[in-house]
Amino acid sequence: MKISSYESNKVLNQIDKLLTHVDAHFKYEEQVLLEVNYPHYEEHAEIHKNILDKAIELKKIFLDGRLNTTSFISFVMDDMVIGHMIVEDAKYFSYTSKSEIS
Repeated sequence: MKISSYESNKVLNQIDKLLTHVDAHFKYEEQVLLEVNYPHYEEHAEIHKNILDKAIELKKIFLDGRLNTTSFISFVMDDMVIGHMIVEDAKYFSYTSKSEIS
């Protein structure tokens, strides 16, 4: 399915909004993890970096006209929601529930 130039710009705008939001969220989350002295901070920050790198790569693939919609949805669901939010973020919950976060 060919995306028109207008639709392509709309999709690119949404991808950019998502990347901006995720980047800001990760920075906030990393600050919280530092505040609670999360012992696996470095590993968690590296996971954030890898997710953002993959998202940027998917954006490049989109710009080249080669982005498969299923691949992008899979990335969001598998990597961001299930892999990160449900699995990785759950690992630090016990640290944040013990501390007051500013």
